[in-house]
Amino acid sequence: MIDDLVLSAHLPPRQIDVLKAAADLNYGGAPYYERSVVEHISRVLGIGSKTVGTHLYRMYETLGVKDIFSAVYESLHTRVITLDDVSNGSLPNLARDIESLSRREKDVLRALAEMTLREKYKGKSMVRRNLNMTPRAFRGVKWRTYFKLGVHNNAQLAVAAYLLTHRPAQRSNGAGYDQLKIT
Repeated sequence: MIDDLVLSAHLPPRQIDVLKAAADLNYGGAPYYERSVVEHISRVLGIGSKTVGTHLYRMYETLGVKDIFSAVYESLHTRVITLDDVSNGSLPNLARDIESLSRREKDVLRALAEMTLREKYKGKSMVRRNLNMTPRAFRGVKWRTYFKLGVHNNAQLAVAAYLLTHRPAQRSNGAGYDQLKIT
């Protein structure tokens, strides 16, 4: 969508801090509710929830996205934030948990990631339609994915999707994620 230099030039440091706090893998809030993510960011950064909302709104406009999943994934993809910024050592555990996902759950994560990078991304309903899923089936797969990965919000799910689509090659001796180096 937007190249790395343009993103880093247009995203103020505080908005980058908001992204990092949203995607923090050590946050264990109530699943799926965006409001709890806003409250978490507010608490971590010491700013009001309305200020967090304003930062998110402006960040979405700058990145050309519609939701926190897309904002975090796009920022990881363009290296505005790194896996090191959001993991605090929990990345190998998440990587192993990704391996426990069913093929359908991985397909949903990959499709969400691919759609985020497209110019005409119209939201998760587009992903659901492309996978020929009913809204109920899509929600069920997404909730199972949350549970299996131990993630609690869409921002953390974006980190998992990024890791799935950018994972290191599995070695013949089974090693791979255990030796994962965060760059």
